[in-house]
Order: sequence, then structure tokens, then C-alpha cells
Amino acid sequence: MTNVTAPPSFDGKNNFAIWSRKMFLHLTTMGLWDLFEENSTSSSKEKNDDAAAEQRKRKLSALHILSVAVQDEPFKLIVNCQTPKEAFDLLHKNCTITKEKLDK
Repeated sequence: MTNVTAPPSFDGKNNFAIWSRKMFLHLTTMGLWDLFEENSTSSSKEKNDDAAAEQRKRKLSALHILSVAVQDEPFKLIVNCQTPKEAFDLLHKNCTITKEKLDK
């Protein structure tokens, strides 16, 4: 039996790089990281209803894990996202410290 650990917590501030690496490892061990990659299999490519239902379940599981891994402020950014990739990309865009953000 696999021991499931809680996902790492993200406060929405300055630890996105560390948190995203921890999330990568967490989701990879759960077999869900492929849903966050650019060429993730879409349900329209599924060959049957059971496979499509399983893919939807995996996406919801990954989105759930991501949503419980963030505190309230970053959750507000992703509350309307429909896919785990969309949510992760939005967090990356808004929570990564860049030179431009530092200059403001």
C-alpha cells in the first residue's frame, strides 16, 4: 500500500520555484504529472467512454490536489480553472518573481 502524503503548501508569495518542484515530485509519484504537460492527452482523443471517464477523473484529482496545495490568495487565481495545466500555468504566470515585478 502506498503512503500518501499531503501536498506541499504554497502561500502565493516568493516560494513558487521550490513549491513547483515539490509539486512535480508529489504529482509524479501519484502518476498525475502528465496532465500538467503541454501535450497532455485530451479526452477527445480517448477511444471509449471508460477511458474518457478515467481521464476526467484523473484531471479532477490533479486539480483537487493543486487546489488544496495553495492557500487562499493563490487559490483565488485558479478557482475558475477547468484543467490542472491551466491552473498551474496561471500560478506560474502570476506568482513567479521576475525582474519586472521587482522593479515595480
